[in-house]
Amino acid sequence: MPLAESLGVFYVDEGGGPPVILLHGLGLDHTAWREQSVLAEEFRLISYDARGCGASTVPATGYDYPDLADELTGLMDLLEIERAHLVGHSRGGGVIMTQAFARPERVASLVFVDTVLRGFPWSDEFTSLMRAAAAEARSRGVRAAFDDVWSHGALFSWVREHNPQVFERLVGMSRGWSGAEWLDEGRYPKQEVSDLDRLAEICAPTFVLSGQQDMHDFVEIANMLAYWIPGALQKSLQGVGHFPMLENPYETNLYLRGFLRRVISGK
Repeated sequence: MPLAESLGVFYVDEGGGPPVILLHGLGLDHTAWREQSVLAEEFRLISYDARGCGASTVPATGYDYPDLADELTGLMDLLEIERAHLVGHSRGGGVIMTQAFARPERVASLVFVDTVLRGFPWSDEFTSLMRAAAAEARSRGVRAAFDDVWSHGALFSWVREHNPQVFERLVGMSRGWSGAEWLDEGRYPKQEVSDLDRLAEICAPTFVLSGQQDMHDFVEIANMLAYWIPGALQKSLQGVGHFPMLENPYETNLYLRGFLRRVISGK
């Protein structure tokens, strides 16, 4: 589990076979995928802490999706991986989508897990939560913003109420988060054409996984991806919120393994 000095990225590389790279969501780290480690029996499984998270370095700026996709590409280059199956949760899903548009030749397949989607018309509930958390981070600190605002929002409501052990794990992961995205003063250009408007261009095999009890924005995004991405497959898990890989690892692994086997075999 080395720290790639040139990238400042801490990663885990285990197993053998076709490479599968797992990208975590905002404020989490690579341990969000701990229950997926059984897949290393069949695949080369790589997870890492994105910049500002876990044991990776914390640049003052550079948290736009193209920056995060460059980071992913840098790790692939370091590990001499030409093409990989990419699995992205929440913000990580936005990163692998950016990669699919910018460098489609590096993408073997895509798995979106309760993902964000740039260009999606977010609800007032979600945008208000994002603004409130960022404002709190700047005024009272990142820890207060997470504990008093972010973790009390709709994104965490289901898991907080129905799976407190998983909620505590998420809180524990957040202790290693710098909150740099909330504190970043960089200004990034808006997309000329949003990801939402380009979904039909995605040509990689795609699987969309989501929790039925996630907040409405993410449920709607999952349905949009499954509808607009050519040939996309979809599964929605019952009794699961925003964190399927932690809330229901058995079914998450079942569907991940099945999709990857199907893509790799070409059947």
